[in-house]
Amino acid sequence: MAGTDSPQRSVSIARVLDFAGEQSRYFGVAPATAAPLTISDFVGDTRRGGSCNTATITMNPHCHGTHTECIGHILDRRMDAISVIPLDRLRATVVSVRALTAARCAETLTAATEPGDRVLSLAALRKALGRRKPRDALIIRTRPNPTSKRTQHYDHSTDYPFLTRTALEWIVDQDIAHILIDTPSLDRMEDGGRLEAHRVFWQLPAVGRQLTRSARRHATITEMIFVPNSIADGHYMLALQPTPFSGDATPSNPTLFYKR
Repeated sequence: MAGTDSPQRSVSIARVLDFAGEQSRYFGVAPATAAPLTISDFVGDTRRGGSCNTATITMNPHCHGTHTECIGHILDRRMDAISVIPLDRLRATVVSVRALTAARCAETLTAATEPGDRVLSLAALRKALGRRKPRDALIIRTRPNPTSKRTQHYDHSTDYPFLTRTALEWIVDQDIAHILIDTPSLDRMEDGGRLEAHRVFWQLPAVGRQLTRSARRHATITEMIFVPNSIADGHYMLALQPTPFSGDATPSNPTLFYKR
């Protein structure tokens, strides 16, 4: 990092949701769409004779691009992510982690993990952190990190890495309230509905959909980010920048700030 008198720079680590091009999407869902509004003789497309461009957007925050979610994601109680997501800047740490196969990992795994799965271990996290102490938010960049990740489709045949239970419990012990990751989910896609990683992070019991006294209701999970390779591992300031939607998840534009 440069000195304190250097101008500040910022970089978005969100994936752009391009309604006219390739999109990053999850769970085999259809692409998000943007279609001209049509009411009576009005059409919201200047190319079709309309006076202005006005599109109606159809998308799912959990499955289309970068989003931030709250504990309401797995509860019966309806909760809005925007009531939890901090608007102030957070102290954040970027780490680059390479996965290994579950069969080679000696740590405690989530219950749905199969031997051929790729997992992100606590040992790998600690190696990536070195002497750095993680801060309010932990931003995990998985290696390799090709730019094609920005528009990657994740269907039921897609293999992506996820954290070991040991790593998740350590993250909670470090009082890290916000986790950001470049995979589409903190959990394995096919996990029998357990959502164990989410439950460990939010400190919820293995079963049940009720808010408990010990739950980390202030914590957030941001998925499907993309951290450019030009960004070095280290400490930054972070703004999550949620879209003011109601619901347990909302599109977000997490942005890093640093001195150049």
